[in-house]
Amino acid sequence: MTTVRKAERRTQQERTAAARDNLIRATQDCLATLGFARTTVSEICKRAGVSSGALLHHFPSKNALIVTASIQRQIQLIDDTVRRAQFGQGTIRDEADEMRQLMAQTFPLSYEFFWALRTDENLRREFQSQLQANEGAFTSRYTVQDSDLMRSGEPLIVRMVIACFLRGLLLEALMSDAGTVERIYEVFVEAMTAFVRHQMPARRAS
Repeated sequence: MTTVRKAERRTQQERTAAARDNLIRATQDCLATLGFARTTVSEICKRAGVSSGALLHHFPSKNALIVTASIQRQIQLIDDTVRRAQFGQGTIRDEADEMRQLMAQTFPLSYEFFWALRTDENLRREFQSQLQANEGAFTSRYTVQDSDLMRSGEPLIVRMVIACFLRGLLLEALMSDAGTVERIYEVFVEAMTAFVRHQMPARRAS
């Protein structure tokens, strides 16, 4: 006789975690397909399969959920960048190339989100609060072993400089021809490579 096993019931903690994860993924999907302005509570709940009351049970506001989803997406991008950069030679170019490729994929959404931060004070406060709370998650993940940057004096600061430059370059690409954008990128990579190489002997000597 065949014995049919009953599906194990999830605990309340597991159900809560699953619902929260579904809301975050649904929000990320809405932001990616609809944009920031058209991402509504009703559409998020529809895609997550929960009620608006359930959303407010897990997140105090729509802004809190959107910021959480955005930060989680940034952490995923960091993990992807680090994982892919590990297959390179550990050069500045390896990391910059990976960061550029991944940032280009999310640039339209990032641009819209950061523009909203400029005009929405509540969203900005929520973002700053969560960013500060998650600072350790960013710094602990952003490590490419045996890379030139890790042997420099300030690897995290240098990566932040690269990220800021790449955001500016993505904006420049909206106005300039592709050849000009590539020349700008090449000059920047060469400059950063020279800077980091200059820092490495100084660090070993100290």
